[in-house]
Amino acid sequence: MINTKVRSSAMCNLLTTLVGILASLLASYKNAYLQYLTFALQLIFRCAFYGNNAQTLLDLYPKNQFAKLLGVTFCGSYFGAEAAGYMVKIAQVSGYSRMLKVNVGILIICLVYPCWLY
Repeated sequence: MINTKVRSSAMCNLLTTLVGILASLLASYKNAYLQYLTFALQLIFRCAFYGNNAQTLLDLYPKNQFAKLLGVTFCGSYFGAEAAGYMVKIAQVSGYSRMLKVNVGILIICLVYPCWLY
């Protein structure tokens, strides 16, 4: 039963990752018309990201622990958002190539993990 739930969420996770990558790539271009599409894609990405997260927590963990688990994941996303400025400072000090390697590694994990789940 859990295996089918994990497999069904794997495709959603992969599509969410691809939408996030597309939104990030479009945000790197300075075009006024692309900004509207980028904004829409980022909204869709955030909705799908948090929706998939909540659904996975509901499917895989006990229902009475849902609120605690969701709170912990939101704390993690808050600290991740706050760390973005520090990541830029680290990249400026240590060089952008090191941060590029870290980000490419995270991107590969985000793309491979849903395929591995499926």
